Amino acid sequence: MDGAELVHIAAHCRFREDSPMFSGVELADGPLYAYDLDRLAEPPRLLVLSACEGARGGLIGLAAVLLRRGTALVASTTPVPDAAATRLMAGLYERLAAGLGVAAALAEAQRAHGHLGFGCLG
Repeated sequence: MDGAELVHIAAHCRFREDSPMFSGVELADGPLYAYDLDRLAEPPRLLVLSACEGARGGLIGLAAVLLRRGTALVASTTPVPDAAATRLMAGLYERLAAGLGVAAALAEAQRAHGHLGFGCLG
């Protein structure tokens, strides 16, 4: 992930109100916490979290670390149904490949595939 242009993570997110730096993504080999992202030498330019509640907590969780480090984030503030998220993400990447910017690509994909609570930050 360090130095990548684009990182896509499809996993479950957990927001910790009591300790936002321990908010994170549940990966197969263990959690990836906000503080782990803060330790990257060169964070990705864009991180797409196809996960429930990846942007929950706004400026005090994962999003805060990424925005402060200059990473744009596509994430949802709500629970996300897997099948619908898959279609939406495919639509997002089709539009990015066609040359649209991240926010425009997400907006068009959501118009075509349904709004699932995803937003673009940064």
